[in-house]
Amino acid sequence: MVSREWRKMRQALSHFFLASAPARPVVRFRKLLGLWTIFYWAPRLPHATEIYARPFLRRVGPLGQALGSPLPPGWLVTSVMVLLVLAAGGVVWSQRPRRYHLVVIACLIFLHSLDTMMGRAYGAIGFIAWLLLFMAPYEEVLDEDGSIRPGPVTAQRLLGLLWSSVYLFTAAAKILEANRWNSGRAIWRAFHGQAYGDWLVSHWVDVPLWACQVGAWGTVIAEVFLAIGIWFPRTRRSAMVVCVLLHLTMTLNLRVSALFPTLMLMHLVLFIPDE
Repeated sequence: MVSREWRKMRQALSHFFLASAPARPVVRFRKLLGLWTIFYWAPRLPHATEIYARPFLRRVGPLGQALGSPLPPGWLVTSVMVLLVLAAGGVVWSQRPRRYHLVVIACLIFLHSLDTMMGRAYGAIGFIAWLLLFMAPYEEVLDEDGSIRPGPVTAQRLLGLLWSSVYLFTAAAKILEANRWNSGRAIWRAFHGQAYGDWLVSHWVDVPLWACQVGAWGTVIAEVFLAIGIWFPRTRRSAMVVCVLLHLTMTLNLRVSALFPTLMLMHLVLFIPDE
């Protein structure tokens, strides 16, 4: 009995990670990630020296500290960032995007080695997404009938699990901070504080504490639901709607970079099957 259940579990896992499916979702995601990377890095080009070649602005990791926290010349950092933007464009528009993909990864590794705080959470998610996407069959190889040839879904599944884990770990962190989060005071302070709040809707509407408490619990429930519901066909559409509403609410009330919700929302194309 145990061996039979174990065999079924192995077959289910093998099908989940190794099955073949149309590659159009990862083709779409490849182009979106390339465009997102361009919009992420292009505005930083004029400030490359200040960000990466000034010791008081960097957060050097253990490896950099062991090497004496070397400072690269400004021209080198600027050149790498220009190369990164151009390579990301090649991933989007080139007929042979994989060679540009390697250049993107090399540039990101160099920049990450200079500053461990680069881009904070969404910068790290984008970097990991580039690594996982390299395993995906995104070259748009066509069959004789003109359709995109199916390929293994391994990278698509791993990218989806990365996306889901962000919401699950965020929900778990909120639950562990029960004293601050359950009371709604964390949301109330965020909405009314000058650092992140007092923005658009939160500037015009004085959100009461009880509404923040309801929102606190609603946020946790929404994050858990969309992280799990996205994997089931019956709840996938509802999970997508919840995801859009969650990030729309954050964007309309908090001073957060539009890059983060954009990065999370564009992962939804990985869950849209190619009919």
